[in-house]
Amino acid sequence: MRRRGCARVLGVLAAVVVLAGACGDDGGGAADAAGGETLNIGYSAWPGWFPLAVADKEGFFTKAGLDVKLTYFADYTASLDALVAGKVDVNAQS
Repeated sequence: MRRRGCARVLGVLAAVVVLAGACGDDGGGAADAAGGETLNIGYSAWPGWFPLAVADKEGFFTKAGLDVKLTYFADYTASLDALVAGKVDVNAQS
């Protein structure tokens, strides 16, 4: 069970890095992200999204050349409202 949990965490982190790198408008990807815009990722209190905070704390985004800002929402609806209002660029959803 523990191994499957680690695989899920790594899968989520990989997806975030790939998506964040693909957000550049000039095709530069992750290499150019640090010099470009900040990707603001919203996430809520679902435990499956907490690996995002771990990745941020451990510096994984920075090591990948990404400028990521995480915005935590205490409830899922607030995160959706922020996405619709343009306060975050992407929102972690399942």
